Amino acid sequence: MADFGFWNLAGQNPGALALVTPEEDPLTAGELLTRANRLTHGLRSLGVGKGDVVATVLPNSGATIELYLAALQAGMYLVPINHHLTAGETAYILEDSGAKVFVAAERFAEGCMGAVAETKFPERARFALGRVPGFRPWEELSAGQPDAPPSERSAGQVMNYTSGTTGRPKGVRRPLAPLDAALPLRRAAERRQRAPRGLAALPHGGADVRGLLAPHGTRRRPHGQVASGAAPEADREISRHDEPHGADAVPSPAG
Repeated sequence: MADFGFWNLAGQNPGALALVTPEEDPLTAGELLTRANRLTHGLRSLGVGKGDVVATVLPNSGATIELYLAALQAGMYLVPINHHLTAGETAYILEDSGAKVFVAAERFAEGCMGAVAETKFPERARFALGRVPGFRPWEELSAGQPDAPPSERSAGQVMNYTSGTTGRPKGVRRPLAPLDAALPLRRAAERRQRAPRGLAALPHGGADVRGLLAPHGTRRRPHGQVASGAAPEADREISRHDEPHGADAVPSPAG
């Protein structure tokens, strides 16, 4: 996340397929980026800023990914709450995390309504996918907001809560990583400088996102292999530097 990988890729190839929702609706990288930008502006209009928390009780959905991207480009913490928790347990996490916005789903309405009643969570900051009494429609969070990227972007984080088997659940709040939007370009330049020229194929088998998001100049090999244009030791170096870490890993929301 600290190098804005998705955002850079979406800017370079906005027409690429980025997401297929559970309803089988396809979203291109450009469409997903635009939706995330609108949500970031919407969150900021509610006073949510860097270091603040957005809490969710959501199923796997396009909205989950959109909100994840929106929070992570604005230095916010996203707290995904397990939908199996009771209303009281959800209320505890809302209060303990200091959540400024709460997004729920209609299928989990009962527990979420109980949680906001217990915490007296501000009605203007509650949003719902579908119909949940006392919650604003999800669409209102981004309605009328600009498509352009927000100013003063900074890398956010996911803050998960422990299971609480030995006591109250605890939020794992990691420090926000510094943002370096130019990092991918510098890494590519460094690789070009040190990589001996030659042709090397990645090992066959298993998923490799570089086969889908191969940088300009790479060549796709038969059976899903990708040739990097560098010798094998350079490919190993590329793999080491390109491993996802920190907030690059998308959280697993409620199923």
